Amino acid sequence: MPTIGMMRPGHYLLATRAHYLSFGQLADRTALRAVHDQLTAVAGHLAQWFGSYVLVEHGSASVPTVRLGSRACIEHAHIHLLPDPGDTVGSHLQTQLNWQELAGFEDLESYAGGSYMYLGRLGLHAAVADPEVPSQWLRREVAAVLGTDMFDWALAYPEYEENLRATFAALSAPAAL
Repeated sequence: MPTIGMMRPGHYLLATRAHYLSFGQLADRTALRAVHDQLTAVAGHLAQWFGSYVLVEHGSASVPTVRLGSRACIEHAHIHLLPDPGDTVGSHLQTQLNWQELAGFEDLESYAGGSYMYLGRLGLHAAVADPEVPSQWLRREVAAVLGTDMFDWALAYPEYEENLRATFAALSAPAAL
């Protein structure tokens, strides 16, 4: 689905239908492989219009934690699919945390009981357990790379609507790439 607070045209979220706090909570390698296959298919399809994608999730813990910023803003499993044709966002994000490389997306099952951040880019799967990041960390970092201060999804920046309109316009035209 298109995200509220679309940071650039083609910014989507993949969310679970059933309520989970994170994809790691699926805790089933087969289910996680199926999610990854879907992510790959959707990002591959959208790449025709928006270029390559970076995937990021801030998975919430199953129980509240006392550290500020250790939970995601939205307590329902969702992964950001963010167009990143020049790999500027993905390469920046990779330098900001102490990521641990995973063999595959299905390795998120080992993070089922806690908070984590997931990064998927250029065939890399990586995660950070219990990251100490401020609220909307991902959006803050993306905004910095894009050279804007518009990170808060809850604020009605006109650019968010412009990005949504540009997304629909692009998708109604023949594929660009």
